[in-house]
Amino acid sequence: PREFGGLVLDWQDRAAASSYDVQFSDDRKQWRTVRSVRDSDGGRDWLDLPESETRHLRLALHAGPGDRYCLKHLQIKDLAWGATPNAFILALAKDAPRGNYPRGFVEQPYWTVVGIDGGPTPALLSEDGALQPGKNSFSIEPFLRVDGRLITWADAQPIQTLRDGYLPIPSVEWRSGNIQLRVTAFATGTRERSQVVVLYTLRNDGDTAQAVDLALAIRPFQVNPPAQFLNTAGGVAPIHDLALDGSNVLVDGKASVVALSKPERFIATTFDAGSIVDRLRDFKSLPPQAREADQAVHDSRGYASGALIYHFDLPARGSSEIALIAPLTGAPQIPDVAQSGSGWVEQQLQATATGWHQRLDRMTLKLPASAQRIADTVRTALAHILITRDGPALRPGTRSYARSWIRDGAMIADGLLRLGDSDAVREYVDWYAPHQFANGKVPCCVDHRGSDPVPENDSHGELIHLIAQLYRYGGDRAELERNWPHVAAAIGYMDSLRRSERSDANSGERQANFGLMPASISHEGYSAKPMHSYWDDFWALTGYKDAVDMARV
Repeated sequence: PREFGGLVLDWQDRAAASSYDVQFSDDRKQWRTVRSVRDSDGGRDWLDLPESETRHLRLALHAGPGDRYCLKHLQIKDLAWGATPNAFILALAKDAPRGNYPRGFVEQPYWTVVGIDGGPTPALLSEDGALQPGKNSFSIEPFLRVDGRLITWADAQPIQTLRDGYLPIPSVEWRSGNIQLRVTAFATGTRERSQVVVLYTLRNDGDTAQAVDLALAIRPFQVNPPAQFLNTAGGVAPIHDLALDGSNVLVDGKASVVALSKPERFIATTFDAGSIVDRLRDFKSLPPQAREADQAVHDSRGYASGALIYHFDLPARGSSEIALIAPLTGAPQIPDVAQSGSGWVEQQLQATATGWHQRLDRMTLKLPASAQRIADTVRTALAHILITRDGPALRPGTRSYARSWIRDGAMIADGLLRLGDSDAVREYVDWYAPHQFANGKVPCCVDHRGSDPVPENDSHGELIHLIAQLYRYGGDRAELERNWPHVAAAIGYMDSLRRSERSDANSGERQANFGLMPASISHEGYSAKPMHSYWDDFWALTGYKDAVDMARV
């Protein structure tokens, strides 16, 4: 018996099996099917078989495009190759042409958030123009076909910009010869019902007309890359069922993308039937009108993919655009038939930009013109803080770090207060403080499961500092009196912690620990063994000082 992680099969041209089973046996008498392939396109077949072990292996061949089979080569891959979906796709991306898979599977990618203030899960837009509308969700990745050649992110050298230099309305621009593609994403709606709108604008800067195809691929990959793994893993996001129903793209039976303009074609494919990128490269394999069979697929492995395909005959110096909508929370808002799709999108875009200007322009930075980028960066950071928060909960991130730590929250709140946004900080204090334990202990973090009981002894001083800063900037005495019981309880708990360290155990060589905060795991490096941390004592002293200042009010 041997352990392995998968197989790679290379078929002879025109002699492949399109339908076959992979079977295992320990005695060559009893066989069990572990993988079925029903729509192979020939060439090379990649078969991930996680944690497989067998003594005998056979291929039971059932059908093919021809009347004979010829297998040129078979590779047996090690356990790591097929251990996880991410490991499998990483291996495929390594051997594929650059651009066949998202950048995150071949190198370090960058992305930005697209959402509304306080929405639970904003979308992510990659530096290459791919959009991930939800947490652990598929992405929509653009491709161009110009002069018979498929253009991917690897061919286009994308350029990233923000509307008006700092609004959280990002755009990514591609260029291929005289053809320019601009992808712009923005979010609209309320916390209960919000959506992301993606506008794709094609422009011909040449002096002659140009035929261009734009393919918007629905792929089982996140913008959040596989290198992100804490709590919420990035990388593969399984799609088992994919179909087009009118103007709705259904992902696993749910209306997940709405096309405001009907595509010329929609194609969908299973993993075994071949890569969607290869299908897009070879338009000769596509029928003039997409067959019904191409418009709905089921992939038991979760690697289904598809593409909305739009054709444009762009006149010289001309342009055209289409838009997609993807819900973030609740049902998407769709323009009625009487409204022009592009007119509705432009109206929504203008309203979103105006709303962000009103929120971000309250703060003025007097800087020389050469330092405008600093002012722009500060305003963008403020927008990202508001987009990243979940309702009142300030968070350091929206995927792997989609929790609210009081450490991060206190410092984020300080930035908000300095930029004149006390309302967001007040909401945060009113939400976080009640999660304090009955003995005065302040939880290190809070999420949908409630207060985290892990001891991190910087937390208590941070909550006190947060409440003190809110009073210093807001000046609301009644609010301070309402929050004072939380301050008093945290001081009492810190006093009890310090008393636990005022013992004979902290004498001699350990005298430096006498009366300090006890050992805790307030640093990731201390998770295996709690340690005394200067960080804890810094925040404890800050909390004591701030409490004294508030007591004098």
